[in-house]
Amino acid sequence: MQEDTSDKGEEETFEFDCPDCGAHIIGEVSRCPDCGIEFVIEEVTEDELDGDGAEENAEAEGGTDGAEDAVGAEVAEEDEHDVPQAADPEALKEEFSSLVDELRPLWELAERHGADTSGARRLMDRAVSAGKRRDVEEAVATLRECRSLLDSEIASRLEQDLCHLEDLAEVAKAAGSDASGLRAAIGGARALNGKGDLEGAFREAENGAGMAEKLSGHYMEANELYEALERAVLNAERFYLDVREVRGLLNESREAKERADWTTMGILARKGRDELARVLPELISSELRRAKQSLLDAKASGRDVATMVKLLRAAGVEAKRGRSEEALERLVEFRDEEGAS
Repeated sequence: MQEDTSDKGEEETFEFDCPDCGAHIIGEVSRCPDCGIEFVIEEVTEDELDGDGAEENAEAEGGTDGAEDAVGAEVAEEDEHDVPQAADPEALKEEFSSLVDELRPLWELAERHGADTSGARRLMDRAVSAGKRRDVEEAVATLRECRSLLDSEIASRLEQDLCHLEDLAEVAKAAGSDASGLRAAIGGARALNGKGDLEGAFREAENGAGMAEKLSGHYMEANELYEALERAVLNAERFYLDVREVRGLLNESREAKERADWTTMGILARKGRDELARVLPELISSELRRAKQSLLDAKASGRDVATMVKLLRAAGVEAKRGRSEEALERLVEFRDEEGAS
């Protein structure tokens, strides 16, 4: 991230490279003009977070930033150990830039390997709001929290993948296959993770998944269908949809899994998803209308609705594409955000 500061008398210009296609962009934009990707991290610009004038804005909004300047000499007379020291605006600005640089590859890694980024997305929206209020301190603190959460979610995703591979190694062993190569890949991934090489660990896990697919026959495909059905059923029940028949198919699929009948397991899971696909569109249509009204009410009450807007828009897009299960997941996230304090 860089800024053109060649002419000190002119307003600083925000420049950056698109993290998706690499196009060089000048000015504050919400989408890349070349590839169309919507920016998340870059939406909070260093220019927005410039400390100049932050005190006036904070006072106008009833905030507490700048309170130390208001009391001036009184603070100087108090014991310095009892008075919190104001953060250096320049240091915060440098940390902001550093955090953005750290977050970009982390975010890409998380999304590439299916880590949960919903919580990090909400934190990013909070950082954006802080930037618009010119509250540099809150924006930096929120980015720190976002980085920590992304680290946790990525580590959790890797551990889930490795545990799944260990289960597959047991499946292969039960089928009489040699799973030594798969176990070596699991060990290699754990070793790379211990050295802090997350990219290498995921790559080794992917190699293990390729071996597992060859060793476990139809199990992986059937298990993916089963897990997708299980998620969809749990999400549908969040909206009190009657899915008793589908849950029955899910239970039968699980029983087939326990007796290592992968073919039946897959057939039953696919049938359950087909049944669910018949009833989800009506639920989603109704919930989209309700969510839209909830969004309007939240906005009227003065609440920051940036995350709610993004989730509702994403749910609508998935619904139009006929991806009912994905739309339902976005609506579940909307409800979670709706109920957040």
